[in-house]
Amino acid sequence: MLTLNNTKFFIAAFALITFSLSGCSTKQDIEGEAFVDAGGSAKKLALVSIQVVPEDKFLAHIKKQLPKADEEANKLKASVSNFQKRDAEAQALIAQSSMLQRQSFMMPSMGGMLGAAGALASADNANAASRLAATMSEARSRANAEAEALAGIDTGANPVYFSDKIDGAIFSTESNSEGKFKVSLESGKKVVLVAVKDNLTWVLWLTPDKSKPTITLTNKNLSGAGCNECVFNGKVTPKSIVGGG
Repeated sequence: MLTLNNTKFFIAAFALITFSLSGCSTKQDIEGEAFVDAGGSAKKLALVSIQVVPEDKFLAHIKKQLPKADEEANKLKASVSNFQKRDAEAQALIAQSSMLQRQSFMMPSMGGMLGAAGALASADNANAASRLAATMSEARSRANAEAEALAGIDTGANPVYFSDKIDGAIFSTESNSEGKFKVSLESGKKVVLVAVKDNLTWVLWLTPDKSKPTITLTNKNLSGAGCNECVFNGKVTPKSIVGGG
């Protein structure tokens, strides 16, 4: 038969065990590093914005960002299409200028004012064509970047999805000047790690495991790279992951 004293003893022991268990932390620190391969050497990435998000909060965020991504995609499509039209017109003008310049060299020298005027016109055409070619070359570089950004919207590699802070993020930090960072997470609980630096984006499944105490962000696991831990890997896209197609 339990006495009052025994009952008090068991209650106190149970409370002590509960307190001890609750005091035991299941948190795990994971050391991280961010760098990209630049011409055969590692370029350390400082100030990489890093957020850790539960899966349900991550999916809700992507669904919320889809209209913004579609809007950005439409802008990029219009810009690329406009460049293609202007580029075709410019190439025609450059070709016409080159043809006129070749004709001027083929014509015999006429001397006097007419010959001088023809030479000046030919030089002006050549200079104008050269300036136009340089301008279109710069525009082509921008258009290529926009086309790449447009493709990134479909694959999840475009930072437009993460331009806003993710509601429900359970941890956030930044890499230091050496590209290093640390995240402290509950061991064994699957989450999503989102990292953004300029136009680079990493979106990775992460399950803290004491056998894997480090994580490295590189070219190989950029979003859309097709790595095993990549959330968006070519088959899985922002729209497909939330059932949007």
